[in-house]
Amino acid sequence: MRAQLGPGEALLSFVVGFRGSYGLLVTGNGLSVKRLDVASESLAADIASLRRAFVPQLGSLPNFSLSNGPRALHAIARTLCRRSQGVDHLIVAPGPVLANLPFSLLVSAVPSDTTTYSDAAWLIRSMAVSQVPSSRAFLSLRQAERTRVVAPRPFLGLGIRL
Repeated sequence: MRAQLGPGEALLSFVVGFRGSYGLLVTGNGLSVKRLDVASESLAADIASLRRAFVPQLGSLPNFSLSNGPRALHAIARTLCRRSQGVDHLIVAPGPVLANLPFSLLVSAVPSDTTTYSDAAWLIRSMAVSQVPSSRAFLSLRQAERTRVVAPRPFLGLGIRL
C-alpha cells in the first residue's frame, strides 16, 4: 500500500464491527491504527442524523451542527491532522457503513459555541479529500496501466435546463 502512495498522500481505511471499530491510516512513514469506541449501528444512526441537515424542509435547510454527527470520526480527523505532517491529500476507503459520510464535512478541531461555519476547522481546508470504494480498489486503480485516449476531433458539449 505504501508503495502506491504518492508524496503527500495518505490512505484512511476503516474496519467497522458490531462491538467496536478501527481506523487505519497508511502514510509514507507507516501504519497508524486508532480504536473507535463505536459500533456499526451507532455510526449508521450518526451519519443519518448528520445527513438530515442537508434535506430541505419547507423550502429551507435545517442548521448544520458542527459538533453533531459521528464524534468518533471527528476524533479520527483530529488525530489524523496531528499524525499526518506533510500529508496534503487524504484518500478515504470508508467501507459500506461509512460510505454515506461526506468526509470533507468533518472538522479537525473541536468547535466552540461561538464557532461559525466560516471559522470551523474543516478537514477539507487542510488537505484534499478523495474517496475510493475500498483499499483494494485504490490498489487496482494505481496499478492499472495508464493509457491516454485522444479524441479524433475536439468536442464541446453544453446543456440547457428548461
